[in-house]
This record gives sequence, structure tokens and C-alpha cells, in this order.
Amino acid sequence: MKALKPTPATRQHSSTSRLWLLAGMLSAFALLFGMNPYLLRSMIPAPLPTNETTRLHALAACDIMETPREEWFEGIIQQAVEMSGAPVAFLALVDEKREWFKASHGLALKEAPREYSFCAFAILHPDQLMEVQDARYDERFHDNPLTTGATRIVYYAGMPIVDADGYALGALALADKRPRQLSDHKLLILETLARLVSTRLELRKIQRQLREFREGK
Repeated sequence: MKALKPTPATRQHSSTSRLWLLAGMLSAFALLFGMNPYLLRSMIPAPLPTNETTRLHALAACDIMETPREEWFEGIIQQAVEMSGAPVAFLALVDEKREWFKASHGLALKEAPREYSFCAFAILHPDQLMEVQDARYDERFHDNPLTTGATRIVYYAGMPIVDADGYALGALALADKRPRQLSDHKLLILETLARLVSTRLELRKIQRQLREFREGK
């Protein structure tokens, strides 16, 4: 009986299967020798939200980027630190190329490239809090410079800041240099603080619109 020749689809499936098998073997090898299997892979940058263009317009409408530090936002950060016990807290707003920190505690950075941003992942799900208990073992962040460098974000919890139209503008976040897990009660408080920030930004947008109306713009 004449043997059938493999079709292109069969060859492609076979090649994909070999790649998955190789990845599995590498991960098993890493675990066998006590290594982090994710060290064999590169970090995964966050994809853009499907509504990215209108989301950026909504962020611009808040007139918040590059504004000075404000006592109200610093107060929210302080409350987040006190209720959680986390050494780091920040309010990050994500624009086209970076995340910019409007307020922070325990963080030396004023901004970070968007491709390194934990909050860029958080804004993909506007109605969900994102918690990463140990970024060293998360394929999205294990070799992220914010995890491996001096900032050393190992733990992260971020609740998206969402405007009245449902656009996630950034996140109110907690971070630590060691793994941790917050109780459901503390995560609920973080969500509540994030909603307060959302309300404050919405008020800021309305104030800007009134100002422009008075000036005839």
C-alpha cells in the first residue's frame, strides 16, 4: 500500500506539536533543577484595549496628566497604605507610551514605560481588581525590569480607575518587594478607594467643561 504524503496542514500541526513538546520539556527541566520555568520565556507586554483610541481621549478630557501633586490624591494613597500594610501605593494613569504616577508612596519613579506597566494589564478588565501575589512566577512579569530591577515589584494589586463612560484610565495600586495576599476585606477597601478617585476625576472633567463654556471655547 502506497504511503500518504503529509499535507501542509499536517506538517504545520506536527511542527506546532513539536514546539509545545519542546516548551514542556524545558519547563520540566527547569523545575527538575529548582529553576523558575518562566525564566526560559520572555515577558509578555500588555495588549492594547479594544477601545484604546477613545480611552485616550477620555484620559485627555480629565486634564490630569503632568499636573502637580495634590493633597486629596496623596490622602487616598495614605489610606491605601494604612489599611493594607503594603510599603508601596500609587495612582497610575496610562497614556499612549507610559504610566504616569499622579500620587505615590514608597515609589521613587515619576513614570514608567507602558511596556513595563502592571497597570496596563489591569485596565484591560475595567470592572475587575488584578492581584499578582508573586510576579517572579508570573509569565507576564517574571523578567519585567520593574520586578527584576531596583523597584522590585513582586506583589501587585491594582483596581482600575474607570470614568462614567466605562473607560479605564489607570489604576490605584499596591505593591511590595515580597509575596503577599490581601484579605477580601482589604481588597474591597482598595476597590472603594479607586471608585472615589474615579468620582474625583469625573468632577475634574465637569469643572474643565464648565471653564471652557465660560471662556466660550
